[in-house]
Amino acid sequence: MSRKKILIGNWKLNHNRKSAQDFFDEVIPESKIGWPIDVAVAPVAPMLDFVGRIIAKVRIELAAQNVFYENQGAFTGEWSAAHLKELGVRYCIVGHSERRRMFFESDEDVRKKARSCLGQEIVPVVCVGESLAERELGQTNDLIRNQVLAVIRDFRAEEPGEFIIAYEPIWAIGTGKTASREEAQEVHQFIRGLIREVLGEPMGSFTRIIYGGSVTGQNIREIAAMPDIDGALVGGASLHAASFLSMVEGLHDIQ
Repeated sequence: MSRKKILIGNWKLNHNRKSAQDFFDEVIPESKIGWPIDVAVAPVAPMLDFVGRIIAKVRIELAAQNVFYENQGAFTGEWSAAHLKELGVRYCIVGHSERRRMFFESDEDVRKKARSCLGQEIVPVVCVGESLAERELGQTNDLIRNQVLAVIRDFRAEEPGEFIIAYEPIWAIGTGKTASREEAQEVHQFIRGLIREVLGEPMGSFTRIIYGGSVTGQNIREIAAMPDIDGALVGGASLHAASFLSMVEGLHDIQ
């Protein structure tokens, strides 16, 4: 089954309104040629409305970096999937390693966030990945299995809607190190097998699994050309228009 490639730029805690406008002033004219891939950008939460207005009429989707799993209540400082839907958010990153590590998010937190997104027809981008120590101890598959199954084990094949799994080896995020395309493919294939095991062949074939970890315009082609890698979730290289567009072009070439 042919799955549409996707590039999601995760801006993390970067960009303000001026620099974001400068970015889109360069990117939007290029987007009008018609990209055969899906493209999304995840700005900081206070800029979701601002960015959403800029990209409303072009082929760039709005993504969020985080969400809370309740729709309302006494949860100071949080926002819900319902709020994101009102802003036109199409994708929402959940369970990023920085959230797990720095803000102590558990697998159960990630499951509930993914569920909340699905309830609002927002596509959760569920991040999973291992540390260097865990990889060296041979624990990668066990850890990935736990993280993936925590989210999908109570899904029903006919019920979940679209979700994306993002494999991000923690040791490759922002370090300049990248898993070899063979290493990345091995884990992506393993994840696809888990989805087939729980949700059946159609969902296993349909679900997009993307890679994140020091992806650039120079390496995205060889990584995303692997059979089970459907695109990339990119941090630093998504901040600048030129490098972002080079990654779009890279995915365009292999779609």
